[in-house]
Amino acid sequence: MATTTDKDRPLGVWLLTIYSMIFDGLVPIGAIVFLLVSGLGVVSEPVWLSVAFPILLSGLIIWFAFATWRGDDRSRKIYLILVAVFYGLIGINNLIALMTGQVAEQNSQAALGRVLRGVLYPALWCWYFNRRETKRFYEREEPALPVPTSEPEDEETS
Repeated sequence: MATTTDKDRPLGVWLLTIYSMIFDGLVPIGAIVFLLVSGLGVVSEPVWLSVAFPILLSGLIIWFAFATWRGDDRSRKIYLILVAVFYGLIGINNLIALMTGQVAEQNSQAALGRVLRGVLYPALWCWYFNRRETKRFYEREEPALPVPTSEPEDEETS
């Protein structure tokens, strides 16, 4: 992992990773726990899919957002995939609800906004984290693994 200081870290890395840790990680986990503890949430079968998957996804977003914030390039790539999955599922869920008439007319604009957010947020994250200036933050001084060369190493004879 590249050694960086807070001064080297781009402002967008600060904003987007912290936003994700809060609104893509802590808030969804808190909402699920609140609904389950309060008895307001309906848990359908299979329980592991309706509860464990969102908690796992949000937990992974928190983990990889933090690692991305610290400057790990591999974590940046995984983080972008997780953000795309998270917002993609929100967008697909709201699109299906709109198309099947499950959304009241007064809430249709909010659902449409969530559909658009399901496309725009991952696009924004991917654009920002793949910019040349942002990628420079994730460059290493040395390669993570030794790079093979085409020339054989000289053997020392005694």
